[in-house]
Amino acid sequence: MEIKRGDLYEAVWRQPRNQLAEKWSLSTRTITLACRQFDIPVPPSGHWTRVSMNKIIQRPPLRGDRKVSIELLEPTSNMITRRQPKHNSNLTAKPNPPSRPPNTGSSGLITTPRNPAATFVKATIQETSPAIRKAYRSYSSPNANRDYRYQHVLPGSESIVRIAVMPEMVERALLLMDAILRAIAAEKWAVQIPSDQDRTKNSVNIDGITVLFTLTEQRKQERIKSDKMWTDWEYRYHSTGVLRFQYGVGAYLSELKDKKNQSLEERIEDIVQALRTEVTRVQNSQIERREQERRYRLGQMLSGMVEQALKNNEKCEQRLDQCAKNHEQATKIRTFVEELKQRIPPDQWRTEQALWAEWALRRADELDPVTRFDRLDHTVPVKVLHQVQDMMAAAPERYVQLQELDLEKSVDQIIDRMTRFPKPPCLGGV
Repeated sequence: MEIKRGDLYEAVWRQPRNQLAEKWSLSTRTITLACRQFDIPVPPSGHWTRVSMNKIIQRPPLRGDRKVSIELLEPTSNMITRRQPKHNSNLTAKPNPPSRPPNTGSSGLITTPRNPAATFVKATIQETSPAIRKAYRSYSSPNANRDYRYQHVLPGSESIVRIAVMPEMVERALLLMDAILRAIAAEKWAVQIPSDQDRTKNSVNIDGITVLFTLTEQRKQERIKSDKMWTDWEYRYHSTGVLRFQYGVGAYLSELKDKKNQSLEERIEDIVQALRTEVTRVQNSQIERREQERRYRLGQMLSGMVEQALKNNEKCEQRLDQCAKNHEQATKIRTFVEELKQRIPPDQWRTEQALWAEWALRRADELDPVTRFDRLDHTVPVKVLHQVQDMMAAAPERYVQLQELDLEKSVDQIIDRMTRFPKPPCLGGV
């Protein structure tokens, strides 16, 4: 399709580019690229919403020659028009070459290999693997389902390579996915399509670690008035042509995406290295977690020994308190019996009264620790650190790993923690 530069300017300001693309049987990206290459201003984000609200819109003027012819090609071909230098006022379009150059997708991006890995990129879908050709048929089908929110196309069956892009980006995304899968195969890594861990993504197994990956498209969000209720707003998503390679282990994914000066097709080696880096990160994380778990177990073992030492010292205090209470009780009993003797002489006591007084004095002797000093437990409190060291010396094989700790510092920390956060008493025998 051939159009004057001024006519294209008027057209993109008269109706949305996606409607123009449907009308002209072109992709939205082809129209956008043409405007960008020939310095044609396009409506900003939210423009058509403001138009629907009858707001006054001032559009930027078109500078330069309005009569320059621009050739727009269909989505299955490339737009090989070139933007002239800004200092040249005569804007002309070079004719389209008779055949599509290698490493070119339907989006119009031309990728020139800058490293050996980029040679994995194929020029056409027919050159790709059977799995990619099958995926192309599924995603390109007119009956392909759409995601209810972001409107990217969905696969037609379970065994399809997983991507999440708009229809106009399907071919390029699958060509890129084919290159990624070829690079992964060159590393002799096992791929699962789709992954058992997440059916919306693919996965690769590297050194026993499963890394999820997929290709998604960066979308542009448009906020518009709802057709159902005038007070509500809805969101529409449009293609931007920017692909993202997302990868990771677990819920959070990292990503590499197209740059202004370098597309993902030129970063295949970066993608492979990113997978290696992710595996290294996970391995280091596993090592760190195992080390944390090991040190936690050592801390729990030491905490048990400290708790036992503290209980031993607490028992010493409790025994002393009990001895003092028993002595006080025995003294009270003896004082009580003496008061009885002073009030009523013992020779006037009845037999049962005399027997009771004898029993009370015997009870006082039994309670009073003074009368059985040699039979008391004379254990005294010992510093917790020393008790822990004695336990370790008594069973060196059991506590050998504790020797790598700073024992004195660790014991002080545990005591401080137990003092600030004491255990609650058990209720109901639990």
